[in-house]
Amino acid sequence: MKYFLFAMLSVWIVLLSFTHCFGNKDSLRTIWEDKTQVDTVRLNALFDLTTNYYFYNDLDSAIVLSKLYLDFAKSIANEEKVAVGLSLVGNAHHIAGHNEETIDFYDQAYKAFLALGNEDKALNVLLNTNMTYKRLGKWKEVVQNLEALLPKIKANKDVQNLATAQGLLTSIYGEQGLYEKSLSMALENYTLLPYLEETNKIDVIIDVARAYESMKDLDLAIQYQEEALKISEKLHENLSILSQLKSLINLKIAQNDTTTLASYIVRGEKLASSFENTYNWVAWKYQLAEYYIFKNEFHKADTLLRKGLAVAISNKYVSLVPYLQFAIGINAIDMRDFKTAKAYCHQSYEIAKNELQSLEMIQQNCDCLYKAYKALNQPLEALTYLEESMSLKDSLFNEKTTKATTRIAMQYEFDQEKKETELLYQAELQRQRLIQYGLIAGLSLLALLAFFIYQNYRNKTKANQLITAQKVELETLNATKDRLFAIIGHDLRKPSLAFRGIGKKIDYLLQKQDFDTLGKLSQSLEQAAFSLNALLDNLLNWALQQRNVLPYQPVPINIAQATQDIYEQFQTVAAQKEIDLQINLPEDAEVFADANAFTTIMRNLVDNAIKFTPTQGQVKVSSLAQGDKIMLQISDTGIGMEEKELNTLFELKSQKSRKGTNGEAGTGLGLVLVNELIKLNKGAIQVSSQLRKGTTFEVVLPANS
Repeated sequence: MKYFLFAMLSVWIVLLSFTHCFGNKDSLRTIWEDKTQVDTVRLNALFDLTTNYYFYNDLDSAIVLSKLYLDFAKSIANEEKVAVGLSLVGNAHHIAGHNEETIDFYDQAYKAFLALGNEDKALNVLLNTNMTYKRLGKWKEVVQNLEALLPKIKANKDVQNLATAQGLLTSIYGEQGLYEKSLSMALENYTLLPYLEETNKIDVIIDVARAYESMKDLDLAIQYQEEALKISEKLHENLSILSQLKSLINLKIAQNDTTTLASYIVRGEKLASSFENTYNWVAWKYQLAEYYIFKNEFHKADTLLRKGLAVAISNKYVSLVPYLQFAIGINAIDMRDFKTAKAYCHQSYEIAKNELQSLEMIQQNCDCLYKAYKALNQPLEALTYLEESMSLKDSLFNEKTTKATTRIAMQYEFDQEKKETELLYQAELQRQRLIQYGLIAGLSLLALLAFFIYQNYRNKTKANQLITAQKVELETLNATKDRLFAIIGHDLRKPSLAFRGIGKKIDYLLQKQDFDTLGKLSQSLEQAAFSLNALLDNLLNWALQQRNVLPYQPVPINIAQATQDIYEQFQTVAAQKEIDLQINLPEDAEVFADANAFTTIMRNLVDNAIKFTPTQGQVKVSSLAQGDKIMLQISDTGIGMEEKELNTLFELKSQKSRKGTNGEAGTGLGLVLVNELIKLNKGAIQVSSQLRKGTTFEVVLPANS
């Protein structure tokens, strides 16, 4: 009873928690009212005034100001500002909870942005529309819309909208009870963190925290929530900090851990004082009341809730009023002040029923009123609210059970009538049964015959499928054989030619004392030997992999130390091409993988990057921690690849090999081997590339926990 009511404010608190500092609203108003200013300057001031102040303090004024923005944009015939104004009015109605108006203005904004050719902003409005559909409980439609949009967003590499769409799906999957799917989507979104602005990272991290909370992994939920708190503190986003503190208090209470609760409370109180009598101040007092209820200090909680309610009524925070009234009522139940509980829960009940039309809120108030009337010895009223509560519970949480119960009740009601009429039909039923038995026997024979025909057809189909599969396998093996012979006959032969007649060349150059040419020959031999050794190593590993005997002995590997050896191997090759080879790896990061496999993976990827990067280019190796994984990035500024080539990058095909920027031989075997080794080591690899702009390989391996 003590804690369930506080979750009901979470949507409103999240919507109003993240913003920049308010700024000086008086100076913004002065600019707007100064008609000597340029029209666009006045509009920008009105936009900032609306979004940075009134959205978070006075929703009615926010709606009025946003409509004023739209009307002025129309009066000066600025189509771009009109589209922005439509979206702004939609946002104001969204925060105020006016769903029909929100959808109407978002629809107009979407069409306006499309007419202007601004697909990015149109898509952003479309995502906001789906947020409203989500609030209306149209989860199925939202999931269908977003899952259809995701391929387009990914193809456009629109990271911000991708993060928004995946975050919305994360939330809906969680509300549908698909907690594992929600967590998977949240973690996928988390991989976008390096490409997002700091302010946008907070929402993504919070989604991960909530997904872990749904999975009952409170330790990880707290860990990610604290990560979001650190970013908020770094940005000095006081409202965001306050929101993170509220979430951490909830998690600590759920975990029954009081070790850091007091410190969170002190910090939150200090921050909330700077927003006194604002929406966020009321929300904080609501949260603080939960803390005191957790400590069984009900009178302190009651004082805070009443203060919050007074401010909410005074400032017309209509969305908060029924929740605060209900909170006072349910807290009064714990204090055994049943008259107060009845009064406040009845007020909340009326608003929820006539204005919010929230079935969940109505049901919770019915529970409160039932307990209050029962304690006040008013059984008739108590029974009325108990019946309504049970009916609403069925509607909200167990629709199937409700239908089944209804069917049973109807059956019982008409049972006597059926008994009277059954006798009249017995003779007819008996005759129908005889006909049915005959039909069943005939159908059984037909079904048996059909089964034999189907089984025969199925056996032939299986045989044809087996023949086709064997043909495809033989063709693949034949292509692989041809490719391996080509590698051995050409790519292996070419570096070995560098050693033919090497003794005579050296004697001749020594006799002529041509040390410059001798030095160049030495470098050429070193490069040929290096290429030959790498190719033989790949061929050996490939052969072991094909026989399924490739060793896998995972150990902790310090990625910085292991990659330093590879850096030393390729430093000379990179220097010859005037390539800036950078290794930026943390000294303490470790993966859990096979040592030989890790070396082979990194050697092939670095070699590949240098090979296809032109003179004076750059190759960079870096890493990023991802929970229990580590992502290694090998990026270059090379010649890049087309999408067709990317799709067959990890397939061994004879026509795939191409030469490097200095004519270096490429077999295509290295990347195939890399892919197999990464799978063997429980990892994954992704590639992104653009022609003439470069390529990035992302390798994810288990971290050494």
